[in-house]
Amino acid sequence: MKGQKENWIFGNKNSSVLVKILRWVARIWGLFALILALLVVFTPDPYQVRPITAMEVFMLSFWGVAILGLILAWRWERFGAVLTLITMPVREVVYFLLHRGWTINFLLIWALVIPPALMFLFAWYKDHQKS
Repeated sequence: MKGQKENWIFGNKNSSVLVKILRWVARIWGLFALILALLVVFTPDPYQVRPITAMEVFMLSFWGVAILGLILAWRWERFGAVLTLITMPVREVVYFLLHRGWTINFLLIWALVIPPALMFLFAWYKDHQKS
C-alpha cells in the first residue's frame, strides 16, 4: 500500500530521466499557475469601480477549472491534462457566444496552463507506451 501512495508522487520508477524532469517541470509550473491565480483572486483591484458580476465569476471559473486540472494531474496525469486542455477552448467558445467578441490577452492564460498540461500528457504517454 505504501508503494502505491509513493508511486504517484515520485512517478513510475521505470520512467526515463527526461519523463521525470518533464513531470516535475509541469508540476512546478502548475503550482506557479495556482499561486498566480490565487493572487489574482485574493488581491483587490484598486481600479475596479463596480462589483464583479455573476457572468464574470462564471467566466473566471473556467480558468479555475483549468488550473484545478493541473493540480489533479499530479495524481492522475491524463485526466488532469485532458481536463485542462478541454476547458480552455470551451471557455473561449462560451466567451465568444456570450460577448460576441474575443480578446487576444486571453492567450496569456493559455500560455500559463496549456504547456504544463501538454507536459503531463506527454509524461503519461511515455510511461504507458508499450516498449
